[in-house]
Amino acid sequence: MITGHNSDVITLSAVPPGLAVGNAITLYSGCDRTLATCHSKFGNSENFGGFPLIPTKNPFGGSPIY
Repeated sequence: MITGHNSDVITLSAVPPGLAVGNAITLYSGCDRTLATCHSKFGNSENFGGFPLIPTKNPFGGSPIY
């Protein structure tokens, strides 16, 4: 897990096997799985596979729906 970053330097919570300081790696942008991010960050809303119109709050008890 990445715990911090500054320019081209990242800080990891643990070192994966085989990775050493100074190794070149490729990182990819993450996704929070929302339609808004899919559209604005990746321009890929046509392929969004989620359900953005399902309520996030239980209408009967008010508790969050995950």
